[in-house]
Amino acid sequence: MIIGLGGHTEGASQDPFFLLTAGPLDVPIISGSLSKDRREDIQIWGALYALGLNGIVRHPLNVDYGDDPPDRWLSSGDRKWGTELTELTVQNLRSQLASIRAFGRKLHDRILAKSDEFPHLRGRLVLLFADPRASLPKTTTSMLDDLERTLSIDKGYVGQGLESSSELPKELGESGFYGNYGPFHIVANNNSGSDQILISASTQGKVFLSEAIEALGVRIAAKDKAGNEILVITCGLPDGRGYTCPADSGIFQLLQEAAQQGIDILPKKPMHIRGILIHQWGTPGFIVWGDEELPWVAPK
Repeated sequence: MIIGLGGHTEGASQDPFFLLTAGPLDVPIISGSLSKDRREDIQIWGALYALGLNGIVRHPLNVDYGDDPPDRWLSSGDRKWGTELTELTVQNLRSQLASIRAFGRKLHDRILAKSDEFPHLRGRLVLLFADPRASLPKTTTSMLDDLERTLSIDKGYVGQGLESSSELPKELGESGFYGNYGPFHIVANNNSGSDQILISASTQGKVFLSEAIEALGVRIAAKDKAGNEILVITCGLPDGRGYTCPADSGIFQLLQEAAQQGIDILPKKPMHIRGILIHQWGTPGFIVWGDEELPWVAPK
């Protein structure tokens, strides 16, 4: 689940934004490495599944491997559509989140490699919340060493020892709070029902509708070539290691809300592409654009 807040800038030219709050658990949602073909398969089938759930996909619809380009061929009866696949993200925000999350993964791998030295962390979720205004040093080895030593101390977990009651206690005590180190505030929580050690790093991030529309236009322009009739654009597609970027869900939410409000999210129409499907991977959410002769039919 991705937790975020919506809003808009003040003034005459209001620009809606999505504020991603720090805290989404950074763990792979698909196990094993994902090859290019495997990622493209889960992308196209995920998008078609969303259309199928909403009852607007043509039947029967076949999917065949393409010549890159196109990535795939969709066909229904004697009609075939060259279908290109791409992803949508705002690169500067993704890069900011990526460095923070990568640091958390390195620390997680380090602790797991010597888990016998950290028995007190079993069954706990250690969260590293990064100040969005701060940045990591180019070399993080010494910071990783410091955090390893810090986490070698058993400070319990948040709420440990508090009596269960229907009221939220006024003070949580000091258990589970490891303090501030570098750009991070570190907290250990109880991971009930698990004996695993989980360490996850995150930070806040903000994406504006204007940025989302600009990024969408760039991706469409890059794929607007002869032979590409259908463009499937996915937000939140797992990367080669099975991780998703939580900010991509905010991009989709902004575009979907804008489209529902009648805002034109495609200010420059493509020359060759006849249909566009924007999909939030892993959900039934999608946006469609194009003429009537497409692999999907108009929503009722």
